[in-house]
Amino acid sequence: MIILISRIKIQNIEMDLLIKNITKKSLKIYVSEDKKLVIHKPKDYPMAKVKNFILKNEKNIIEEFNKEKEITNDFHFLGEEIDYAYKENSQVMNVDVKKLGNNLLVVYNKNLPENIKKEIIEKEQINFFYKELGDLILKYVEKHKIHIQKNINIIKIKNLKSRWGSCSSKNNLNFNIKLICFREEVIEYVVVHEMCHLVHMDHSKEFWRLVEKILPDYRVRKSELSKKIKIPELLK
Repeated sequence: MIILISRIKIQNIEMDLLIKNITKKSLKIYVSEDKKLVIHKPKDYPMAKVKNFILKNEKNIIEEFNKEKEITNDFHFLGEEIDYAYKENSQVMNVDVKKLGNNLLVVYNKNLPENIKKEIIEKEQINFFYKELGDLILKYVEKHKIHIQKNINIIKIKNLKSRWGSCSSKNNLNFNIKLICFREEVIEYVVVHEMCHLVHMDHSKEFWRLVEKILPDYRVRKSELSKKIKIPELLK
């Protein structure tokens, strides 16, 4: 549950405050990209302690609030840091997107109407990310289904905010599109992780034994998910 407290004032700077109750026992505070102060707290954590936590971190909050967002075009794609490259070509129907060297090459028809050119190009770029990740997910589902022997109902790719993947009681698997930033071995780990939930719907010892049986080096792959990545602007 998210509670919006309209405004909060810290050292003469006013900002929105978002408080989210979470199941974890730790308290987390940060300034979002749209300059909101966001706090994740345990459900029963007293608001008085939250206010004290804010007071103790005033300096860091103000510094983060005043920090200018760095605008860059480069991003991570399958573990590599690459950039966009654009090229006009009357031979293509509308837009063609492909990985070429250290670039994501976007070739577009020079006759595209100016008023919708940007929209069409961005749509094809997003479609490219979804297709690439979708192909990899299906590849690893096919590879590891022999270990699971459970039927999958639906596989979906979504732009999730906090999870890399999830598995429902109806055997639906969801994956975060931002996984496209990581190398294939990490994506494979997340696929295996969620497939193992088809057998064990918790994170019990039995669950992790099954993950390790399939991917003996899963700890190394899992650790990479905590590393900082550059996410394409279109996927933020």
